[in-house]
Amino acid sequence: MWPFTRKPIEQKDIGSSAFDMLWPTAQTVTGQVITPELALRQPTVLACTRIITETVGQLPLHTYTRGPDGSVERDTTSVFHRMFRQRPNDWTTAYDFKVHMQADVLLHGNAYALIMRDGQGNPRYLRKLPARAVHVQEDPRTDAPAYRVTLNEGGDKTYSFRDVIHLKALHGLSVVTQAREAISMALAQEKELNQALSTGQRPNGFIAFENPMTDDAISRAIKQFQQLGEKKGTAILDGGAKYSPISITNVDAQFLEQRRHQIAEIARAFRVPLHMLQELERVTHQNAEQLGRQFLQFTMLPWLTLWQQEIALKLMPEDGSVYVEFLTDDIARADLAARYQAFAQAVQNGILNPNEVRAMENRAPYTGGDEFLRPLNMEGATDA
Repeated sequence: MWPFTRKPIEQKDIGSSAFDMLWPTAQTVTGQVITPELALRQPTVLACTRIITETVGQLPLHTYTRGPDGSVERDTTSVFHRMFRQRPNDWTTAYDFKVHMQADVLLHGNAYALIMRDGQGNPRYLRKLPARAVHVQEDPRTDAPAYRVTLNEGGDKTYSFRDVIHLKALHGLSVVTQAREAISMALAQEKELNQALSTGQRPNGFIAFENPMTDDAISRAIKQFQQLGEKKGTAILDGGAKYSPISITNVDAQFLEQRRHQIAEIARAFRVPLHMLQELERVTHQNAEQLGRQFLQFTMLPWLTLWQQEIALKLMPEDGSVYVEFLTDDIARADLAARYQAFAQAVQNGILNPNEVRAMENRAPYTGGDEFLRPLNMEGATDA
C-alpha cells in the first residue's frame, strides 16, 4: 500500500434541517409534533413570518463600490446589482428570492442558495435550494462546511462552502423549533374552542321550570327554541318556565386571557412588536413611532446584517472594494410628513443635494440640483 495514501475525511452532519421536526424531542407537552407547515396554521406564527419576510423582501439591497480614496458609489451595472435588485436568475424576482430565503430561516433554521458560476469562476446567478434537501457536513480538521444536496433525480452532490449562500439562525434551529411549546399550546386552545363551538358543548342558556312538566310540554318548549334559531319569533313557555342566558364566566375570561398570552409568547420568540399583530391595547400616538424604530433596530437589523455579511463572505472581493447593504429608508416611506422633513434637513445641512433626494423618490433630476447647500450662519472650524 502506498504509504502516503490520504485518509478519507470523516464527515458529520451538523445541519439536519430535513429531519429536525421528526425526532421525538420535537414532540410537545400537548402531544403535537410542530412542523413548519403545522405552525403556519397558527395565525400569530403566520403573521410574524409574513411581517419579517415581506419586510426583507421589500427593502432594496444595493451594491456599492469603494474607491481608493474612500469614496462610495452605488453600482447599477454589475451582476450583483442584477442579482439583488432585479432577479437572481431568469425565473425569480429579487423580492421573491429574499422572501422565500428569509422564510426558510424562520421556519427551518437554515436557508441555502447555490452560486452558479461561469467558466472563469465568476458568479452569474443564484438558485435557491430547498432547506430540507441540504445537509451541512463539517470537516473535523478544518471546520470548513460542505453542503450535500439531495437531487430531484436521485442521488446527491456536494458543494464547497464558497458555492452556497447559507443563512443560519441561532444554532441552526428555527424559531418554530425553539418556540414549539408556545405554538403547540396556541393550536390546542384553538382546537378546544373549535370543538366547543362545533359540537355545542357550551349552551347559550338554560330553562328553569317552577312546576312539574309533562313530556309533551318539554317537547313543545324544545321545538320552540329550535325554531328561534331558524327565524325570528317569540317562544311561549308554560309551567312557570324562565329562560336564563349564560353570560361569560370567570373561566371563559381566563381562557381568553390565556389565548392573548400565547400571542405575546409567540410574538416574543419572533421579536415582533404586538402592535404589528393588531394587539393595540398599549399603543398610543406617543409610543407608536418608538415601537417602529425598535422593530427596525431589534427585529430587522440582525437579519439584514446576516444577509449582508454572508453575501460579502461568499461573493464579494476580500478587500471590501465591493459590498452590499440594505436601504432601510423604505420602512419609514409610509410616513410622508416625516420622510419629507428628514429630506429637508438633509438638504439644508449639505448631507444630500436636491437631485439625490429626487432620485430616492424616483423623480427626474433638474438643472442645478446637484449643488450642495450649506447654512449661511456656518463656517469652517479653521476660519473661526
